[in-house]
Amino acid sequence: TLSFQANQEKTHDISAGLPLTHWPVVEDALSLLALNGKYRPLDAWKVLFHSPFLSQAEWESSARTTTWEKLRRQGRFRVSWNRVEQLCGPIDPEPENGPRNRCPDLFNRLLRLRDLLEETPDRQLPSDWSSTFSQHLEILGWPGQRSLDSAEYQTVGRWKNCLAQLGSLDRLLGKVPRQRAFEALKRITDESVYQPKVSTGQVEVMGTLEAVGLEFDYLWL
Repeated sequence: TLSFQANQEKTHDISAGLPLTHWPVVEDALSLLALNGKYRPLDAWKVLFHSPFLSQAEWESSARTTTWEKLRRQGRFRVSWNRVEQLCGPIDPEPENGPRNRCPDLFNRLLRLRDLLEETPDRQLPSDWSSTFSQHLEILGWPGQRSLDSAEYQTVGRWKNCLAQLGSLDRLLGKVPRQRAFEALKRITDESVYQPKVSTGQVEVMGTLEAVGLEFDYLWL
């Protein structure tokens, strides 16, 4: 099941950044964009059922976990989009109440996302892919309905900057297929070293260059 516990207050801050792709909300965003309507390795679908950054992730938590376990037990190395839709979709209709879906919110969003993928041209300018990727995530409800903590909120803002950087590559790349645009976005996020700004830590961990010119109450080398 998913955990939605709020982050505990930190006793220390680490000023050295990490690639943006190391932060969970961005890691999940990239994993979701990799779902392109085709066959994917089994583990690639896990993000749909376990990410807390999707619409109704908490409400459908139990159903999504059960559906994922059912998909995993089938032992398929590669899984089609149709198969995932089938498992999330209608259970056998009940005459009085009509059909029920196992994961109704996720199922409906997958249907909408399929339409987007089918309507999107095979080749677009990076700025158009940036818009398409944003729509892709919006349809899935990323970054979720729960309140983001400060670090997650800042990380989402940095992600939007990366999408803007992708959109600035029109003259350099011209019209490219989806995978080429996705690889460019992945490279931008890999090269974006980032650390959320926090102010609760009583201990600061920093490199020697960052410490030049600073004064300390206590210092450990």
